[in-house]
Amino acid sequence: MKKITFLKSLLVAACVMVGSSAWADSTTTLWEKGTTGNDWTDSDAAKYHAETAPNGWTTTSTYTGAPTVNVSIVDNALNVKSNIRNHAFTASKAIATTTNSTLTIDAVWNSGNNTGGAGDYSYIKFGDVEVRAYGQDKNTVVVIGGVSTTISTNQNDVRNCDMTIHFEINRMSKAVSYDITLATSGKKSGNGTVSTSDFSGVTMGFDYTTTDPKGKTDRACTLKSIKIDETVTTADLAGYTINYQLSGTTVKTVSATNEVNAVITAETAIDGTEEGYVGNHYLITASEAPSMTLVASAASNVLNVPVRAPYTATLKVTTTLGTNDPVLVSTPLTETDAKVCTWSYAYPMYVLNGGSYYKADNTSTFGESGVFTDGQVVEKSVTYSIDKSIVFFQEAEASAGTNYTYSNGGTGYVAAQNKRDRGISVGTLPAGTYSIIAKITAANKRSLGIRQSTNDFLASVGTSTDDMTTGVKSANFTLNEETSSLFINGANSGTEKTNQSEDFDYVLIKYAPVPVSVTADGYATLCPEYNLDFTSATAIEACKASVTTGGVITLTKVNTVKAGEGVLLRSVSGGAANEDIPVIASADANADNAFVGIPAKIQLAQSTEAGYTNYILSKKSDVMGFYKVNAAGSWCKAGSAYLKVADDLAPARGFFALDEEETTGICDKRIVKIDESANATVFDLQGRRVAQPRKGLYINNGRKVVIK
Repeated sequence: MKKITFLKSLLVAACVMVGSSAWADSTTTLWEKGTTGNDWTDSDAAKYHAETAPNGWTTTSTYTGAPTVNVSIVDNALNVKSNIRNHAFTASKAIATTTNSTLTIDAVWNSGNNTGGAGDYSYIKFGDVEVRAYGQDKNTVVVIGGVSTTISTNQNDVRNCDMTIHFEINRMSKAVSYDITLATSGKKSGNGTVSTSDFSGVTMGFDYTTTDPKGKTDRACTLKSIKIDETVTTADLAGYTINYQLSGTTVKTVSATNEVNAVITAETAIDGTEEGYVGNHYLITASEAPSMTLVASAASNVLNVPVRAPYTATLKVTTTLGTNDPVLVSTPLTETDAKVCTWSYAYPMYVLNGGSYYKADNTSTFGESGVFTDGQVVEKSVTYSIDKSIVFFQEAEASAGTNYTYSNGGTGYVAAQNKRDRGISVGTLPAGTYSIIAKITAANKRSLGIRQSTNDFLASVGTSTDDMTTGVKSANFTLNEETSSLFINGANSGTEKTNQSEDFDYVLIKYAPVPVSVTADGYATLCPEYNLDFTSATAIEACKASVTTGGVITLTKVNTVKAGEGVLLRSVSGGAANEDIPVIASADANADNAFVGIPAKIQLAQSTEAGYTNYILSKKSDVMGFYKVNAAGSWCKAGSAYLKVADDLAPARGFFALDEEETTGICDKRIVKIDESANATVFDLQGRRVAQPRKGLYINNGRKVVIK
C-alpha cells in the first residue's frame, strides 16, 4: 500500500475520528530561542523603528500620529516597545513547516504593562492560535479560529505577566490543544479544540495593539523564550468521496484522503458546488449526520447523503402610528443549519415620527415569537397612539456601544465617560417641569441622570446601597427657561468626570403632569402655566365660554388648553374632584373663548376695556355663577380666570348662573344656559310661561333646555 507522510492526530477532531493504525514518528526542532544554548542575538532583531524590519522578521504598523515603535534585545528576550496612540503593530517571523505535521510550541511570554484604553491588548500569535492579554478589560483569553476562551478576568493576572504557553497544533485534523499557566496567579487554562481553521502555514508574531485613540503610550511586551517542534508521522492512507444529493442529483462532491480506519462524518449543511446548484444552501435530511469508516479500497469509500432545501416562510409586520398610513415590513425567514424554524419580532415602546412620540398600544410584551412551517406567512400588527407628554425616549440598546434588544426587558447601558457633556444626548428642552423615567435592569449601586452640559445632575434615578431594587424609577426636575446641551450619563461627584456606567432598559423624559382640582360645588377656573391635554381626563372637564345676545353663555368642552389661557373646570361627577393632567409641548388657543387667564395675582377691575365688564366665579345665595367684579375691584389669585363680556350681552340679573344642561343632543351637545335677559321668555312643555324655572325641561327663546 502507498505510504505518505502526514500529521499524527493528538486530539479527536470534530469531523474525523482516528482509528488504529501503524505510526512512525519523527520530531524536529524548527526554531528555538531564549532557551539554554539558544540565546537571542542582534541578528534575531536589531533595534529599529516601525517601518524598518529586523533581520529575518517582518513588521506591519498602522497608526495615527508619529510612530515610535522599536524592537530590541533586552535581557536575552525579544522586546517590542510602542509609543504610538491608536495603532496596531506586529513583529512576525515565518516558520517553514511540513504539510500535515503536528507542531508543538512552548514559549514564555510577558504581556507588558498593557493597561491602555478599553479593547487594547498585547498578544503572541501562532497562525490562527493567539493569546491575548487585555489591560483595562481585565481579561486574558485564548483565541482559536476567531473563537475566544477566557483564562482570567483579574487585571492583576494580566499586567506584566509571564505566561508559560504550551500548544499542540494538529494541522491535518485542524485540532488544537493548549495549556497556559499565568505566573502571577498560577491559574491554568483548560484545553480547547477547533476544527474550522486552516493551519496551512504558521507565522509567529507578537506585539501590542490599541483600538482607543486615548490609549496609553510606552507599552512593551516580551517574548522571553520559544521552542517550536514538528512531528511528522507516516501511516496508511485511503481516498474517499462524499456525494450530497438533492432528489438523487449530486449538488456537491467532496473528495479527500485520510488514514485507513478513520471515521469520516458528513456535514449537516452545505452549499451546492455543482453546475446549476452553486450558491444554493442545503440541509441533510437525516436526523444525524451519516458517517463511514475508511477501508483500503477508495472505490468502497463512497458516502451518498440526501439533502433538501431549508424551509422558508415570510414574516409580515404592519405598524400603524396614529392616523398615519400603515407601514408593512416583510421579512424572509429561513430554517437554520440546526433545523430550527422560528420567527420573532420586537418593537420599541415609543416611536418618534413627525416631531411627536407615539406609544405602543400593547405595553406588556413588545414583541412575539413562534415556530413557522414551510411556506407559511406569519402576519402580525403593532399600533401606536400619539403621546403628547413625551419629549424624549431612548432604548438603551440604541445608544453607541450597547447591546441589541428592545423594550421587552433586554438590557443595555450608558457607558462611563470622562466628561459630563457626553453620554446620551437629549438636546434642547423648553421651560417646564419634567419627569425622567428609567427602567433600571441591574442593581449595581449606580445612578442614571440628566444634566446640563458640565453642571450637576438636574435629577437622577438608579440604585444605591439603601435601594437595590430594580424596575421603573422616576424623578422630577424643572427648567426655568429653554435649556440646551442636556445629557444623560452616569453619576459621579467629580467636577468633570462621569466615570460610572449604568445598566438600563429604556429611559424617557416627559412633562410632569399638573394636578388640578375643583371644589365641592363642582367648578373652578384655571390659567395653566403649561399647555395641558384634557383628552384622557376622566374626572374633570375643561370648558371655554361664549356669550351671545340676551346674556346666553355657552360652555363648550375642550381637549387642550394653551399655557396662559383661561378656562372653566367642571367636575364630571358634580362634586369635588382632583386629577393629574398631562402637559404637552404645544397647544393652540381655543377660538371664541370669553375666559381670560390670570397668570399672576392681581386686583381685577370691574372693567379693563371700554364696553366690557368682567365677571368672576363665585357662589351667592347658593347659586354658583359668574358675578360682576366689585366696583372697587376684586383680588384674583394666580392661575385663575375671569369672564370678559361685552356690555350689550350682559345678563339682566347681573350674573351668569351655572345650572348646566345635560349633554343630551337637544342642545347640539353643548352646555347651554338659560337666557336671563330682561326680555327672555321661559315656558314649560305645556306652553305655560315660567318666571322662576326650577329643575326640568323648558323652552327658552325657542330652544329646549334642561335645568338640574
